[in-house]
Amino acid sequence: MPTVTNTQGKINEGVALVLAAAASSVVNATEDFVMTLDGDHRTAILVKNGAGHGAVTIAIPVGDGFWFGKGDAGALTVADGTEQVLYLESAKYQANAGTITMTATPATGKRLLTDHALTVSVLEEPIAN
Repeated sequence: MPTVTNTQGKINEGVALVLAAAASSVVNATEDFVMTLDGDHRTAILVKNGAGHGAVTIAIPVGDGFWFGKGDAGALTVADGTEQVLYLESAKYQANAGTITMTATPATGKRLLTDHALTVSVLEEPIAN
């Protein structure tokens, strides 16, 4: 289960994203990516899927507190050889422990690590510099 290091955005400045690579080399195995956030911010999750092996599906369930509401982020398909950004309100998806878990599912007969070369990064919206 890869841990994704979050990056805090900075107003009017560029920041380098930290990429977490998939670790699973098992055919058809899903993998959870865990992100620990610094607070309740709007959060962008970037998912990059390598070319040549089909689409990856990701899903993010709602958090476990009573104020989180209902409804997961839904499944997002990251097409072959593309990058997708999921922009979400972190409070809805954070667990009480302050983490968000994203589950990635490879294309049938594929591996997240070796076939898809899947990477994930997370960027939190800046409050102030």
